[in-house]
Amino acid sequence: MPMTTGKIVISEKLGPIPLEEVEFWPNKDSYPDCYVRHRKEPALKEETEPKEVIVFYHRYHTLPSRRLYWSLDADVGVELVAKAMSRDRFEEILRFLPSTDNQALNKDDKLVTIRPLMNHLNTKFAMAYPMDQHISLDEAMIEYFGRHGCKQCILNKPVRFGFKAWCLNSPLGYLATFDVYQGTAFGLNRHYEERFGKGGDTLMIIFGKLPSHIKDIPVRFYFDNYFTSLPLVNHLQEINYGATGTIRETEFRRLVL
Repeated sequence: MPMTTGKIVISEKLGPIPLEEVEFWPNKDSYPDCYVRHRKEPALKEETEPKEVIVFYHRYHTLPSRRLYWSLDADVGVELVAKAMSRDRFEEILRFLPSTDNQALNKDDKLVTIRPLMNHLNTKFAMAYPMDQHISLDEAMIEYFGRHGCKQCILNKPVRFGFKAWCLNSPLGYLATFDVYQGTAFGLNRHYEERFGKGGDTLMIIFGKLPSHIKDIPVRFYFDNYFTSLPLVNHLQEINYGATGTIRETEFRRLVL
């Protein structure tokens, strides 16, 4: 069946239709299956009011697998979901609601399926940035206990298991931009790493993704000893940016001696 990003094909006659123009209605004749129609089509006589649409609140009711919501086992099955729509029908609808073009996937990116969403959020964050010249760089843990190639375990942290995200924030806590750590295999810039180390490499890459109206501000960066190095601080000064950071004792001794 033909398919384009952000659209769904209901019929050969209508062709690809934008998702915002599609409605999902239960079909009483084949309950609990779902009837899909274009908003511009005339409504069926029995469609007097919209019915429930299945929405999974991951933090509210989490199961190891999406298909378990329809399980007949008492310890995992959810009757409310099972009665709203059949499992196969839900899976079929989900197949045609992609967030990316599967023909142009970057196989090196472990988060490729949600990359468009992350890029969209970063764009919106940058548009509303309060134009503060003080920016801190640090990691933030996104709690996650499932299985994923990007999952991290960091001891002595309030959240030990989950995704590690690099975040640029203003003093008020506004998030200017973020990116999820995937290891050294993705997003690495050999030139930056050789000059400034892995921490400096992270700073230069994530800051470089910001739009020009933020990079034109005389920014002062604040970071911890993972990022701090004399070559990085000197480079930031050369391109008219300030830097304040802690430094490890071994690095301090090396610089003094």
